[in-house]
Amino acid sequence: MGLTKQYLAFQPVASFNLIASGRANVAFVSVGGVDGRFVAVAAAEKVLVWNTRLGEKVLELTRDKQEVSYVRASPDGKHLAVGYTDGVIEVFELESRKSVCTFAAHRSAISAMNYDLIGMKLVSGGLDNDVVVSDVVAQAGKCRLVGHNAPITEACFMQRYHDVVISCSKDTQIKFWNIETQSCFKTIVDHRTEVWGVVLMRNDDFLVAGSNDSQLSVYKIVENSGQEAVGELESEASSPFRCSQIGNIQRSGFGRTINLIAEGGGQILGCHGTDRKIELFYFYSVDEALARLTKRLKKLDTKAKNDQAASSSSADRQLSLTDEIKRLPAIVVPEKIKSFDLLLGSRDELRVCVSYVKNIVQMYTLNVAEKHAEPKAIHTLRQQGHPTEVRAVGFSSDNLAVASGSGESLKLWNRATQSCLRTVETGYVVSCCFVPGDRHVLVGLKTGQLLIVDIVIGEVIERIEAHAKELWSIVLTPDQRGC
Repeated sequence: MGLTKQYLAFQPVASFNLIASGRANVAFVSVGGVDGRFVAVAAAEKVLVWNTRLGEKVLELTRDKQEVSYVRASPDGKHLAVGYTDGVIEVFELESRKSVCTFAAHRSAISAMNYDLIGMKLVSGGLDNDVVVSDVVAQAGKCRLVGHNAPITEACFMQRYHDVVISCSKDTQIKFWNIETQSCFKTIVDHRTEVWGVVLMRNDDFLVAGSNDSQLSVYKIVENSGQEAVGELESEASSPFRCSQIGNIQRSGFGRTINLIAEGGGQILGCHGTDRKIELFYFYSVDEALARLTKRLKKLDTKAKNDQAASSSSADRQLSLTDEIKRLPAIVVPEKIKSFDLLLGSRDELRVCVSYVKNIVQMYTLNVAEKHAEPKAIHTLRQQGHPTEVRAVGFSSDNLAVASGSGESLKLWNRATQSCLRTVETGYVVSCCFVPGDRHVLVGLKTGQLLIVDIVIGEVIERIEAHAKELWSIVLTPDQRGC
């Protein structure tokens, strides 16, 4: 028998340069009892929890090689439900970083997830057209709701009726399900195009839906009493509530509604289209809405006294959407939006966390109580990753540092901790190489320039017009004195 040679196997040890993947959403989480500072984002097959104030990664949750497609924090903030592209949902405990339970809920990627009011049940929607309700306490599936003909875009529980689930889909329908009887008892078919999101506002008083047009449909949910049910259809009479459209909210943004998000208390609604603008709407409480109606009626009465020809109709003297809803200042962002999340603090401070397609996470703040308040950016996670594709990578001579170049900059990384040490704005990098001494890096640009970068001070110290076109490769000479 001849001699055999053993070959060492290479395994991936760690991954870095990812702040937030462009596929999944972003969600506020609570770490150590602190709210409004920590956000959970997907990073390929991992979930990262960032401290936006310090710009540091505090948690990393890993399952397998499947990519994360959706994340949702529990109401108590202690658990995080993570949906994957293979249809599996895993619930992690943030404090211990361990998996609590796993649900094989869907046959394809998870596209929507929401907890109930107390965090005991979890509803999920997938690209397989099904809605699944899981019991987190019993760690078992509760029911599968089949009826949609296209992928699910949103699914949520009602707070007032704990056994009712609302789902919407690309089949243009909004369905109301009873999870005890596992049946659909109401379907809204008002939309002509795909319904991209639904949210419940102000303790289930309103249902807001977004589709392909520039308007948000607003529905009023009223308890169905016995007297009001007389003369209605049998399906409406058997429903515990009535849901009727009362108007529309005109968006100022362009394109379809991509994301429709409500903060936990149901007071503030946020949405955005295909442009770089997040629109915010404030839903008044019942007392505030009645006060606005009274003030408006006084103005109408005064106008009627001064102008005898002016007369108000009965519709003008009832509550309207202008009494119920106020438009807040919009947030104009610098990049294309992937997702965002809302959190309203105790002092009427609204936190808006936005994840961009270009591997960037940004935090905005807005005081909703001030009359002329404007949103402002307070934290940005940008230095921890390249916003464009990495085109070149090089190791230092002692293998302790890594240099990476992309379409706009060169970054220097600590190989052991995978943290970014330096960022140098260079231009479109296509090649890079450490020089002897590991103090400088040679960088080749797409324009043909050769740059000498001092990584200690983080600056370009010399630019050489080396080539007329792309400088694809840099190799040191054998005597280590040139390239």
